[in-house]
Amino acid sequence: MKSLFTTLLFLIFCTGVFAQDEAKPADTVKKGLSARIKASIEKSSKRKEAKIAEGKMVISPFAMPGYTPEAGFLFSVGALFTFATDKKDTSTQRSSFPVVAGVTGRGGYWFSGPITTFWLKDRLRITSDQYFKRMPDHYFGVGYTSGDTTKMTDSTKYVKTTWGFKPKVAWRFFDNLFVGVSFDFNQTIATDLTHQIERDPYIQKYGTNIFNAGMGLFLRYDSRDIVVCPWNGLYAEVLANFYGPYLGGDYTYEIFQADVRYYQTIAREGSVLAMTISGRFGADNVPWSDMGSLGSSYDLRGYYLGQYRDRSSMFIIAEYRNTIRKRGSDELSPHGIVTWIGAGSVGYDPSQFNDWLPSIGIGYRLALQPRMNMRIDFGIGKNSSGLYFNFTEAF
Repeated sequence: MKSLFTTLLFLIFCTGVFAQDEAKPADTVKKGLSARIKASIEKSSKRKEAKIAEGKMVISPFAMPGYTPEAGFLFSVGALFTFATDKKDTSTQRSSFPVVAGVTGRGGYWFSGPITTFWLKDRLRITSDQYFKRMPDHYFGVGYTSGDTTKMTDSTKYVKTTWGFKPKVAWRFFDNLFVGVSFDFNQTIATDLTHQIERDPYIQKYGTNIFNAGMGLFLRYDSRDIVVCPWNGLYAEVLANFYGPYLGGDYTYEIFQADVRYYQTIAREGSVLAMTISGRFGADNVPWSDMGSLGSSYDLRGYYLGQYRDRSSMFIIAEYRNTIRKRGSDELSPHGIVTWIGAGSVGYDPSQFNDWLPSIGIGYRLALQPRMNMRIDFGIGKNSSGLYFNFTEAF
């Protein structure tokens, strides 16, 4: 044992001497490693740029832990797929398909994959939002007062399984003006309800297994330079969807939406002010599962999704997005930061938008491909906060 101890001391001493004697070579190795990593990143970036120029599909995978108020701690994996619908057409924007799947520490799991495609020299646009989620959830009731006063306890727990398929087809018929048709199929199944939830009047009226099916028309003006990451332009859309048994749905109701977004570059490329105002207004028998709600990663970030829900909802957000320049250069790096401030409200109709919920936050952006971002947002609400991981911008 004494011999072993002496040998260890000798090795430690020799290691210390070697480290001191070789300090400069080690620094050189470190710098060389950093240079090799940088060269590898630049080489990979050039390969992506070459594929994009040739109209080929480019895949950018990613993995990230996160946290949201409704899911708790989670782990997400995803990939951003981009491609050209016509390799010979270099003027049309590339189509994108970000896919994200994840699991939560509370036993939930989900998948989402919104797709945006451009066809026929951008005369035709086809988009679709599809998702599947199964996870423990909380039900607070309907209306601002219920969401604000109902405490999140064991009595509000249930398990929610939900899926949605929402395609939209838009045809450009004049400059930046589009007309289109939309479809919406979604289902929500609530299980393991507590007695408090079972006694809720909306649960008793609409049930716990609800299938909604609807279709409608929309009119859109869109002058954004890049749809998934705009630096300039205006987006305005009005939509009317009609739900009912004619498509197999359980209830008859209507949803009317108005969505306006404005983007303006400030001072230099990559420095952008983005603003949006969006309203969703229901009519007739809108089931509790399809009411307007706040708290997703695309609207009022920082709230428990579904805590505030009612037949109608509205929010307004102003967001500053800044892509960071490379050191000592005017060239943009793949990194960016954002900050925002916003507010939203829910009510049976717009006349009840009396109480407004604030939202502020900060986020990080990483360009996995040119003007195709992965985002991490931290939002703060009235009495809650959330960390969100997703692809493309919130709006």
